[in-house]
Amino acid sequence: ISTAIIQFKATGRIPEGKLIGVSLLFSLLTIVSSIIILIIWMNSPYSHLLFPPNYFTARYVLIFIIFLALSQVNAVYSSFFQGARKFRIVNRVLLINSMLNFGAFGLLFLFHFYGFFRINLEHILISATIVLLMNTIQWHVHYVHEKSEKVQFNIKWQQEIKPFFRFMGIGHLSNVINFFNYRLVLWIIALYLNNYQLGLFALAAGLTSLLSFISTPLSQVLMPYLSAESGEERTKMFVGFSRLHFTLLSIVSVFAALIAPLLIPILYGEEFSASITSFLILLIGAVLSGQSRIFASLLIANDQLKYNLYATIIGFSLTFIGNFYLVQWYGIIGAAWAQSLTYLGIFLSVHIAIIKFTEVKKINLLVPSKEDIGYAWKKLRRKS
Repeated sequence: ISTAIIQFKATGRIPEGKLIGVSLLFSLLTIVSSIIILIIWMNSPYSHLLFPPNYFTARYVLIFIIFLALSQVNAVYSSFFQGARKFRIVNRVLLINSMLNFGAFGLLFLFHFYGFFRINLEHILISATIVLLMNTIQWHVHYVHEKSEKVQFNIKWQQEIKPFFRFMGIGHLSNVINFFNYRLVLWIIALYLNNYQLGLFALAAGLTSLLSFISTPLSQVLMPYLSAESGEERTKMFVGFSRLHFTLLSIVSVFAALIAPLLIPILYGEEFSASITSFLILLIGAVLSGQSRIFASLLIANDQLKYNLYATIIGFSLTFIGNFYLVQWYGIIGAAWAQSLTYLGIFLSVHIAIIKFTEVKKINLLVPSKEDIGYAWKKLRRKS
């Protein structure tokens, strides 16, 4: 839903009032569907997999449902501001949200650490829900202050609902498959190896995911601008930022590779030194994954999500086959190579799709020129 809102808001293909109506409709369907699935799950023989016996109470489930609903509402608000390219508001809200999270969970930790009371999962969920509620109030205040259009529910299937649903559906399917691309390896390691090996790999994967702190914000900022532009201006913007992003990501990953053998034993202990090799291999995949995220922004802006979907399917095929064999043969080293192979498959797929099916016909999307640096600097100064 979020990606669809950003796209349609940036392009103006659906009037804002009607876009709000469509977004609320699908958000309501999402929340209601989640509750129905939750109720069915709770009454199934597998309910303990989601709710341990201690938390299988009406109060806990109610808080969980409120948390789900507020998460959905926050995503909708954020998407509208991103689609409108009002990133100062987005950054302000996210910064305050980070401070609220730090304060809430920091206090919980201190209370627990110094023995004032023992925290449990319900305390954590209540705290997260309160922070989300405060975040929702923030978004709404900004939304009212911006004098955004009022919601319109006179929406039609052909003009508003169908294109939104099509766009959202393809994106959602890609996200589901990507979820397995990220998680399947952990399940396979748990199946064939032991918890110690799983912990080593989880640390390596968690550290490489820090690179997404560069790729994710840039792709979120880049997509609405690409959606609003067309032709030569869009190509110039995308190529310049794509090359600069890859260069920056590569420099950071090389620096990380150099300091990881020194820092991991200091921060996590000598017993985690065995994760260093996996970390170095996964860095390759992390760079490719980050660059694929930037590539995906252009395909989304071009309304060509199907190529992102094809790429994630190819990635899933590689991760499914690669992990089952390489984990058994080479342990977590094999898992790291399998993941990097998955990201390579996705990277090549979206790279080829961009060259073949968009106006960007340049093969070099990775190494910047002097003109790219000047263009990007000029754009960044203007947007700030």
